[in-house]
Order: sequence, then structure tokens, then C-alpha cells
Amino acid sequence: MKGLTSIFETDSKHIKILLVLFLIVYHVTLFFSLSHQPALLRDSEEYINSSKSFEINKNFYSGSQSGEVDYRLYSKRTPFYPVVLFGFRSLNIHFNFIYLLQLFLGLFNIYLALILLRQLIAKPSLAFIFLTIFILLTPSQFIYSQFIMADLWLQSFIMICIVSFAIFIKTRNSNWLIWLIVFSTLAALTKPIFLFASFGIATFCLFVFVKQKHRKLLTIFIILPFFSWFVISAQNKKLTGVFHYSSIGYINLLHYNTNLYLNQAIGQAKTEKLLEPLMIIPHTKQEFKENYKRVNGVCKSALLSHLGGYLLYHCKGVVYFFLDPGRFDLYNFFRIEEGNSSGFLHKGADKNRLESMFNDHPLVTISLFLIFIINVLKTFGFIIFLWLQRKNQLVWAGAMFVFYIAFLTGPLGASRFALPVELIIICFASLFYAQLLKRVKNTTIQNR
Repeated sequence: MKGLTSIFETDSKHIKILLVLFLIVYHVTLFFSLSHQPALLRDSEEYINSSKSFEINKNFYSGSQSGEVDYRLYSKRTPFYPVVLFGFRSLNIHFNFIYLLQLFLGLFNIYLALILLRQLIAKPSLAFIFLTIFILLTPSQFIYSQFIMADLWLQSFIMICIVSFAIFIKTRNSNWLIWLIVFSTLAALTKPIFLFASFGIATFCLFVFVKQKHRKLLTIFIILPFFSWFVISAQNKKLTGVFHYSSIGYINLLHYNTNLYLNQAIGQAKTEKLLEPLMIIPHTKQEFKENYKRVNGVCKSALLSHLGGYLLYHCKGVVYFFLDPGRFDLYNFFRIEEGNSSGFLHKGADKNRLESMFNDHPLVTISLFLIFIINVLKTFGFIIFLWLQRKNQLVWAGAMFVFYIAFLTGPLGASRFALPVELIIICFASLFYAQLLKRVKNTTIQNR
């Protein structure tokens, strides 16, 4: 532990205590999860299927090997996490051990958050307290270590990116930008949502390398995200007939962005008439090619014709991204989620639904209300900190990561989608409240 905490010098004792505290919480989460049947979400099953397909067919088909072929599932899951699962399978290591690995991965991410705090403030002791409280009251940080899901891994790569950038700003050592490129590429290989961010990061690094003439040789690294994008897209074209990185974008465009919005805007009957012919399972390569083209054409045209209303709807999803307390997360972790439940995200949490939830699961409902209040405080602190530190390059970088993920998530905004950038939000909010409390104390002392 000494080597891990030596970077914090006089705060090393406090850091050790915090890491041990979080380690205990992670182990409690692990023991609870393993004492019940591990929860397999639909995404979990797709990742497992994808790892099996990689072993058998050398592709990442995420559907069942015994069912009818769904060509959308050839490219839905990007390679990184299925390869991790394949590694466990090939070594005959039980999947329970991946929960243990992800436990320490989550702890490592928190350690990176502590480093980020230290890069932003010289004496972060008070901020450490707020950070600890916020993390302990963000259950998704612990819950998703116990699911077969890629979100925690994406969080790791994003945290490594932001810390690498922080050290680059401090040292101006361009070697740290190499890590930024490498881990942003891994982030895109983990979840396709990060693809465009990896392109942007590579472009920024190219600018820096060219500007530092003696570092021009490093420009070769910028090809990594573009090369991985091309290889995967070319493989997907071979399998499906369409050159694309992942099918998840076109699936979400149809079933969520367009379908959910139009149901509210023009009604269910008109929406079904427009979109039902598109909601097929393509069983052949030709069907996929045609459906992919039609979905993108029809859905984009429909949204553009309702641009103003859709933008408001999209922004509402961004608000959910920050404030959602995570009913889905807690219900699945405690194994109380109903198979046919669609949650409150799109149907609304009206009085009857809330009363029913409270009557069935009062403790969980109270917890969700408390988490919602904490999320409001985190979001407020995060936004105000951005304004106060608007000239800080590192703060801008963190804000760009957060708003990039939030905007691209859009109508799907929920706590589980915020997890990859949750620690950045918590870091910035913790710094704001630490500075606020310190200012209040100083004012009180002066007035005495």
C-alpha cells in the first residue's frame, strides 16, 4: 500500500484509510452478490455469447448460437470485454473471479479519482471527505463490479485518460499523451460510444506532437484509434455487408431516440405505422443492409422534421443522466427486478407507481430518494465548479468527457450510463463543496 499512496505525501495515511474503507464496501457487495445467484442482465448474456462466438467462430456475434441468426448482433458488442471473458474461459477460470477482478478495478478507479483531486488542489484533505461521502452514496460504483458489464472498464480507461492528461499538463512530458491515445482507443474498443472521442483525442495529440518538433516521431501513435476503427468496420462489412463500427447506434436510433420520442410527439398509432415495418430481425445479410439504410434514412428524416421538440426530449435525457438514482441498478442487484418491468425512465414515476414501489420495497425506495438528493447536490457542485474553474485546462478536459458521454447517451440517460464518468463528476463536486465549506469557515472566524 505504501507505493500506491506515496504520491500523496502527508495525506498517505488518510488515503490508506479511504482505500481500506472502499475495499470493505466492495467486498460486502461481492459477498452479497455471490451469496445469491449472480445477476445476468440481457447485456451480460450478450457479452458472454460474444466471448463464446469469438472462441468458436472468431467473430463477436452476441446472439445465441442455437437460435436464428440476427445480423444486428454480429456487430453490437465491440471486442474488448468479450476478449476479457474469453481469457477467463480459455484458462478455465470461473466467471465468479471476474467479479473479484472488477472489485479491484473499481478500487483502482477510486484511487485514480484521488490522484485527480490531488492534481487539482494542493491540500485536498477536506475534498477527500466529500468524495468519500459521494462515492458511498453512489451505489452503481459498487454494483457494476458485480455484473458482467463493460461500464466499469470504460470508467477505468476514461480515468486513466484524464489522469494522464493531468500529468501531461503538469510535466509537459509528451509521453503521457501516448497513454492518452492508447487508453482512449481501448475505451472505444470497450464501448462504441467513445469512438469519436478517441478520434478527437488523437487529433489533439497530433497537434501537440507537431508543435513540439523534437517529438514528431510520436505522431505514429495517432493511427491507433483510426486503425482499430477501420479493422473492426471492415470485419463488420464482411459479416453484414455494411461498413460500420457497431450496430448499437442504429438500434438505439430506431428503438429509443425515434420510437420513444414519436410516441410522445405524434402518438402511438402514427408511430407504429411509420416504424413498425423497420422493426424487423434481419436474418440475412441483404436484409440487414436494406434495414440499416432504411432505419437511418427514415429515423433521421423523422427527427429532423421535429427538430425543436426532439432536442428538448434529448436534453431531458441528459438531465436524467445526471439525476437518475438508479432504480434499475438497485432492483437488479437485490434481485427484485421483474422480468417485464420497463422502469420509470420513459413511463414516468407518477404517484401510484411511487406508492406501489414504496409498499413493495420501502427501504429501497427511501434509499433511491436519498440517492436522488445526493445526485442533485453532485450535479449542482459539478456545474458550479466548472464555472469557477472555467480557465483550467484539466477541468475543461473533464467536463468534455462528461458532457460528451451525457449528450451521446441522450434519451437513454440513466445512472448506469453515467457510471463511466461518475468519478469525474464526484471529484469536481467534492472540490466545490470543500472550497465552499472552507470559505464559510473563514467567514465565520472573521465575523467573530
